[in-house]
Amino acid sequence: SMDLEVVEGPEPRSEHGFQHGLGNGSEHGLGHGPGNGMAQKKQAATIPCPATGEPASGDKEAEGSEPGKVAAPVLRILLAEDNPFNQRVATLLLERMGHRVRLAECGEAAVEALAGESFDLVLMDVQMPGMDGLTATARIREMEREKALKGASGPAGCRMPVVAMTAHAMRGDRERCLAAGMDDYIAKPISLDTLSAVINRLLQSAVSATEPDTSS
Repeated sequence: SMDLEVVEGPEPRSEHGFQHGLGNGSEHGLGHGPGNGMAQKKQAATIPCPATGEPASGDKEAEGSEPGKVAAPVLRILLAEDNPFNQRVATLLLERMGHRVRLAECGEAAVEALAGESFDLVLMDVQMPGMDGLTATARIREMEREKALKGASGPAGCRMPVVAMTAHAMRGDRERCLAAGMDDYIAKPISLDTLSAVINRLLQSAVSATEPDTSS
């Protein structure tokens, strides 16, 4: 897949509190933006493809804060991306926003991670070898339907937000991703501003969904 490039904008701000988590009701405290970016960056945990057989280590939490920054929800984000350079760039951007990142190196690894762990958001590369992002998302939606039928515990209408990442910004790509069960779409190369805007849209949607309907 095509390499990402770092296109940095101003530090994102969030005015929305986040009580229930995106998708699965996991609880998060409020954090601050990370300190000085790459100087404080640590390697995020990697969930390898099943074929590698390598164990994953614990996830990493962003560290540091800058005076005067507005507190924002700290999300636990699953990044499904097979390209090592793209992994580093996307992880850097997410950690600059204060989020915790866990890497999955392919679609199969992403599905396995979601089956056993709690996340707030998935960033899913569309073009991956083996199980691609569209197939992985379809499997995630199938898992959610199976849990709903079994009456699994969790918030009503539990749905994991999945954001597509693709190097091919062609006409119809967004519609194809949404039709596959994804919630939003980012074309590569991604920027801090674009990533922040997508996450904030999903946060706002989650907040709106939890607010009582006063129209009637």
